[in-house]
Amino acid sequence: MNESGNATTRTINRMAVVLSSLIALAFPAIFGALEYRSHVVSMEMEAHFSAVLVSELININPELWQFEEHRLEDLIKDQKDAGLPEVRRVLGDKGQVIVQSPEQLDAPTISRSALLMDAGSAVGRLEVIRSLRPLLFQTALVGLLGFLLGLAMLVVLRIYPLQALNRALETLANEKKRAELILDSIDDGVITIDSRGTVLSFNPAAQKIFGYASEQVMGHNLKMLMPEPDRGAHDDYLHRYVTTGEAKMLG
Repeated sequence: MNESGNATTRTINRMAVVLSSLIALAFPAIFGALEYRSHVVSMEMEAHFSAVLVSELININPELWQFEEHRLEDLIKDQKDAGLPEVRRVLGDKGQVIVQSPEQLDAPTISRSALLMDAGSAVGRLEVIRSLRPLLFQTALVGLLGFLLGLAMLVVLRIYPLQALNRALETLANEKKRAELILDSIDDGVITIDSRGTVLSFNPAAQKIFGYASEQVMGHNLKMLMPEPDRGAHDDYLHRYVTTGEAKMLG
């Protein structure tokens, strides 16, 4: 495989690794972010709604509401979604725990709270605490799925494009070899150059005509085969032909 083919192969491999890594990382990242946001929003809504109910109790009995633990527990229990691993608690104005649901949570946790109001003044807050462990576990499962998808994508992106590239390079090599055989067998001298005049090929007939071996000419400027004054002006001729298409001693 030539240098161009090697460079293309390296590019394909890099692109395959980048795309596969993005897929593997994007799945758990997006899932985790969306689920976390969903938890935060639901906790804020639950805290606000429960705080409104507790505030109504406070307004009815502003002096003794902190001692009505059973009613506060019932309010928390009634609004508690038993399917979620969370704890709710009512805190006083100094942060002391007045009532709390009995569930135990595993760290890490997140919490959201809402103020408890009495005649426009904050007298405490209601706090909702939820464990992040289920979210982390679910994100890990999604991460495993993303890794498997990324791995499959890496295999697909590396195998099929490289197979197509190898077939194309093989076809190109065969065509090049066929062209070289044709050029080597004809009686006309054939020389190919690039846009700067560097000799790329020099067939046997050209070697006989000019008296140079191909190794002496290949990689050198074509003007070495020309007499003056064309030798000195050849670079200008070639530049004009490449940039404008106007032929002078060319074409």
